[in-house]
Amino acid sequence: ESSSSSPITPGRTVSELVSYIDFMPTILDLCGLTALVPPNRSFHGISLGPTIHGWEQPELWHRSVVVDTQRLARPVKWHRSCVMQRQWRLVNQTELYNLETDPSQQHNIARDFPELVRTLCQAYEDWWDLVSTQFALDTHFVLDDAALTARGGGGNDDGNENDDDDNDDDYDDILLTLS
Repeated sequence: ESSSSSPITPGRTVSELVSYIDFMPTILDLCGLTALVPPNRSFHGISLGPTIHGWEQPELWHRSVVVDTQRLARPVKWHRSCVMQRQWRLVNQTELYNLETDPSQQHNIARDFPELVRTLCQAYEDWWDLVSTQFALDTHFVLDDAALTARGGGGNDDGNENDDDDNDDDYDDILLTLS
């Protein structure tokens, strides 16, 4: 059900674990556009619409979110990663921290909570299975000269007298599209 028709509760602090992956599902929900999402399209995140409106959202209470900071075309499993669940952070598969008692993440307590480490490792494995299938798929960026010509651009001659038209790196004439 869409939460777009309910008023938003301002001035609240949300303590649940949320992530950038929740942005698109939330915006679609708040705008009442979820019905327009094709059935074969899914998002890693969830709508935070209920939370924004002040309603309880139990699915946030035990969710796991993985962050990966490798910035590589082909990421390496368990390298520079963190699994987050409530106050827990499992870093690089081996370091466990409780942010409630150790917010600066100085004391690795993985040995004290082996079952929790296994649970968070499984959450990472599930995430890896989902995202790693995309590693072999290249995203192509096409410089679309036809689109540039249609908007009066193309090449370096865009009619802007302030441009250095001898410069082949005239980025205001480049339109990138995903194919």
